[in-house]
Amino acid sequence: MPRAAARCGVQQPFVVLPWGTDYATRMPRSRCSPVRWFGAALALAACSGHAVPAGDDGGDGGTLPGFDALPPAGTFPLGVSDDGGSLVSADGRPFLLHGEAAWSLIAQLSTGDAMRYLADRHARGVTAVLVNLIEHQYADNAPRNAAGDTPFTTQGDFSTPGETYFAHADLVVDLAASQGMIVLLVPAYLGFDGTQEGWYHEMMTLPVAKCRSYGDFLGRRYASRHNIVWIWGGDYTPATGSPVELCMRSRRRARRSRSPARSAWSASTPTSMSCRHAGPRARPAPACQPI
Repeated sequence: MPRAAARCGVQQPFVVLPWGTDYATRMPRSRCSPVRWFGAALALAACSGHAVPAGDDGGDGGTLPGFDALPPAGTFPLGVSDDGGSLVSADGRPFLLHGEAAWSLIAQLSTGDAMRYLADRHARGVTAVLVNLIEHQYADNAPRNAAGDTPFTTQGDFSTPGETYFAHADLVVDLAASQGMIVLLVPAYLGFDGTQEGWYHEMMTLPVAKCRSYGDFLGRRYASRHNIVWIWGGDYTPATGSPVELCMRSRRRARRSRSPARSAWSASTPTSMSCRHAGPRARPAPACQPI
């Protein structure tokens, strides 16, 4: 397994608190710590509908079983049971969120390696992966992906998304869906205490209009995928009213405007969700909320 993926990407399990208990996210003091806690989360209300082309494994030869199929019927989008006690699949079955912190899955691994990783984790019963959409530090060639594609055509400018980079990200999300996995997707990881681990410093100076542009891009691009839960923050909680929080809120509002509207928290009418991935000194607040 590649260095960054093994160290900080694909060997960190997280455990889900029962729905209805304390939703506050318990965070370790390092992104490489082995255990992370998340409150139960609803999936983004949007349908994938994208099959992986037969034979497309990133040029590594052959296609692994199951990757030429649509997501399992009746699984996505997730919802909350009527009594609020558990997550349920689209057809009403209880859904166990058994996950792993695969932070650098999109940026570090080739398509073929991502397929092998997801197939292996599917065989082990993993149903969710926590992933950075764009990686600031923890990949061999960050922020570029394994193929050398950059997420932004102008470095650090969130309003200039690179099509080839995000086409690979799309494929990874769809590969996860084909294995029945939710992707807990971080649009711009902030970094522990706002360090160079993440995008905090870029977001401090990014004009709000460019934050909004990125959110609009994400909303349009991923509104058709069922298996995403958007993650707010990343090992840090910005100060209320700070430029970073304003950037995050502008991005979220723009993304929400492109998402299908839902009206209730129930299995029959699932609500899109986002979840906080807060720092260790974050003010108490629910980890997940409807978006």
